[in-house]
Amino acid sequence: MQEGCPPGTIGFDPATLEFTAEEGDTAIMTLGQFHVINIGPPGSVLGNFSVKSLAGWVKPIPSGNLVYVRVNPSGKLAGEYPFQIEVSDPIATNSPQYFPGKLTVISQPEPPPPPPPPPLRIMTESLPDGVEGVYYEAEVQVMGGTPPYFIKCTGLPPDFSFDLANRSISGLPSTYGEFVVVVKVIDDADDSVEKSYMINIEPMPEPLPPEPSWWQKVIEWLKKLFTLIWPG
Repeated sequence: MQEGCPPGTIGFDPATLEFTAEEGDTAIMTLGQFHVINIGPPGSVLGNFSVKSLAGWVKPIPSGNLVYVRVNPSGKLAGEYPFQIEVSDPIATNSPQYFPGKLTVISQPEPPPPPPPPPLRIMTESLPDGVEGVYYEAEVQVMGGTPPYFIKCTGLPPDFSFDLANRSISGLPSTYGEFVVVVKVIDDADDSVEKSYMINIEPMPEPLPPEPSWWQKVIEWLKKLFTLIWPG
């Protein structure tokens, strides 16, 4: 029984309730209860009281002289939310009275930051050599960093190009020689890395002489035979 509650008046035990929920909770919770103490002049309990919440997210449920308090914290950000429950009794001299309570919503801890990406690297160790007049294609492999990547190739042989979508160097070599190619990669976080390569384009090989016909072979054979029979 709440001390200092005169007969014929409404009192509460305990005098207040404080609850805690986490930010993001959506379940309706029964968080506590309190007694309504209303003593009549001869010492009898007055049990004809009614309750009403002054906050839509708080629902009081009376049961005898107990009142259960249900709270819906859905949508509430971190902070303190005081509320009141109105308790009325038609024969209490101090009716209505307001039971105070407070809901404290605490913020959830921040999730740990994601690990940093692996360092940006050009994985291609070397570019293959080519041959003049023979179609050439080679892939540039990139890993790490923060995609997407911007890739630029400088120093390519004449008639060569770089395809960013396929990350490939290709072309039909029209000139032989050695070419220093520099590949530079920039990722979405503005980190960059570059690598130099040597592409050696070999000259087009000399064409092989045509295969002699059968009658040319016969003539050559006869010449050799004639030399053996009549040397000098």
